[in-house]
Amino acid sequence: MVTTAGVARSTFYRHFTDKLDFVRFLIQQELTAFDQQYHPQTIKERFQKEYMREVWRYLLRDQRAVLGLERAGLSYLYLEELNKHLLTLYPYTMTTEEQIELFGLAGAQYNIIFNLFVKKHH
Repeated sequence: MVTTAGVARSTFYRHFTDKLDFVRFLIQQELTAFDQQYHPQTIKERFQKEYMREVWRYLLRDQRAVLGLERAGLSYLYLEELNKHLLTLYPYTMTTEEQIELFGLAGAQYNIIFNLFVKKHH
């Protein structure tokens, strides 16, 4: 992997503990880029149809990465990173109801990506 990227092994391990750490970093970068483009203010706005359509359109642009995660058996990393990402967007102390909504959203988005998108594009 480091040879293909043209990066020294020591440089890679200075920034990442292992390959999974690198994959997590890439997922975080994508989630941040998506939210910079489509930035709903509330959890409820993330459940709206238009937002979910934007998730779908965004996926169509990066099909290779999504399908690669699925093929490598690493789709669970996406859900873990999505949960962390969403929690950072709402740093205040959330009520249990808000946490249920937030994790429900993460699960819904994960299912759109890995149970609908991947099956349609295999």
